[in-house]
Amino acid sequence: MIALSAALFLSLQGAPGSQPGPEDIDLLPRPAAPDPEMVARQEELQRQLEKRRSMLQLHQLGGMLTLASLGQLSSSGHSLMIASAPPQVATMLNQSVLAGQPAVFTLNVTNGFGPFTFQWQFSGTNISGATNNSYLISPVMTVNAGMYTGIVSNAVGSASSSATLTVIAGGGAGYNRLSAVYLGGGTNLLNFLGATNLNYALERATNLGAPVWIPLMTNQAMADGRLLFTNFTTNSPVFYRTRYVP
Repeated sequence: MIALSAALFLSLQGAPGSQPGPEDIDLLPRPAAPDPEMVARQEELQRQLEKRRSMLQLHQLGGMLTLASLGQLSSSGHSLMIASAPPQVATMLNQSVLAGQPAVFTLNVTNGFGPFTFQWQFSGTNISGATNNSYLISPVMTVNAGMYTGIVSNAVGSASSSATLTVIAGGGAGYNRLSAVYLGGGTNLLNFLGATNLNYALERATNLGAPVWIPLMTNQAMADGRLLFTNFTTNSPVFYRTRYVP
């Protein structure tokens, strides 16, 4: 029994001075070859990660991404479109406002991709804190008269529109200047600057010594405050006035 154990030990160790063969040291199983399906899946996951990173960068630059299957990317069957355009705006209208009343300018974006940022200017100078698409002035004072500009920007450009604010001091309580153009044939075209959307009456008298004012018509001021009156008369002289109608 002892001799058999020694022989077995020597057989496992090999002869003295000999180099161990591969069969003597390769006792663990060889590593299995990589699973092709697993490798392909890892590569696909890496491609999806790179696409998502690109999408995030484009979104941060203000681009618009359109995917055939939003949020579910696959190796085939999806499309990616990148579109970007500077903003476009509608033209703002001039305004005429009674002193003490509010005035609002609004910059309407008609085209372009957000996100948008806004800035308002008065006579070319930025107004601190005026960073919305509308700018409110309340109450309006004579020092507020002038040009207002709204500017909208996105990642690729900007657009702007300007309008003038006319402040009528006390126009709502009484009278304002009236100009007239004689068109011939007894027809007069009268121009008046009132306050936006307020009503004004046109009145006529034949003398100013002890005038008797006769109401002729009532018109509403347009968006920019202008009013036009047309009146036919054969009387001479004739005097006109306009009066704010509450």
